[in-house]
Amino acid sequence: MKTKNLLHILWVAAGLGLLAGCAGNPQTSSRVQAGMTRDELQASFGAPLRIEHPASGGEDWYYRFSSLQAQPFGGAQSRDEFGQQSISAPQQLQTSQQTVELPVHISPDGHVVPPVPQGRVVRN
Repeated sequence: MKTKNLLHILWVAAGLGLLAGCAGNPQTSSRVQAGMTRDELQASFGAPLRIEHPASGGEDWYYRFSSLQAQPFGGAQSRDEFGQQSISAPQQLQTSQQTVELPVHISPDGHVVPPVPQGRVVRN
């Protein structure tokens, strides 16, 4: 029974993740991908917030990235029933959207290289 509840929570969390990816937020666009050219990056996401030139070469283009995070709340509960210990999992998920400014690394030859920030670029 407890395993069934935990599986139910995991399915709900996966469903929320899929819905979040499909929710057509007009302020976001598709994800940055390794291998994109400098021109493709700018055409897809607009001008960066700023550009820095690291000593290692290339450029770091800074954009705001948004991601949806889900965390369980309600707390796990433990109780003793007839000499048996049982633990129940939290039954609710709390979601929050986090926006952070991160660099997109561009190689000296003009292509996006890993690590690529996760999340969606938030347009200005």
